[in-house]
Amino acid sequence: MSGDEKAVEGRTIRRIQRICKVISATSVVAMILAVALAAIMVVMAVVLTVSPDLFSKADWWEDPGLSPSLLASACAFGAISCSMLFPIAYLIHRISSDMKTSHTPFRPEYARDIRYISILLAAYAALSIATNIAFSLVWSADEIAVLGLGEHLPILVSAAIVYFMSLVFAHGTELQRTSDELL
Repeated sequence: MSGDEKAVEGRTIRRIQRICKVISATSVVAMILAVALAAIMVVMAVVLTVSPDLFSKADWWEDPGLSPSLLASACAFGAISCSMLFPIAYLIHRISSDMKTSHTPFRPEYARDIRYISILLAAYAALSIATNIAFSLVWSADEIAVLGLGEHLPILVSAAIVYFMSLVFAHGTELQRTSDELL
């Protein structure tokens, strides 16, 4: 490898390390927000379950199909959705933190973690779609179910793309192992 190629490789590695630092810090913030939002949703669900008359005199409480128990259920599903974002952010943090110090992005654990992220994204979208459909059946509002499918289609497509990336990383891992064995 010539001096110019080593310099380019060094710049590329430093660029990857800087990006990984930003991603790592961002994923920590995302984990904190996911836990905080899940906690808020749990508190709201508990308050609505324990004191259903708390909101009965509120000005916005005009929808006859909106009961405290239904709202508590929505908060519980919201807490589950928020809690599903935590492992995604954690896996992203783990990959980016380790990649800052690694000499190669092609390691078996990265491919595995990226595959887990795709599975979690698909599960998140499926849960959200199911929740939207369930609540639309309760409220008898067909437009909610249709909106739920359209809103979560990008997440399902993202899950497929992330899964494809896990396959690319798995193949890159195999090529890296073969290259290391030849040297």
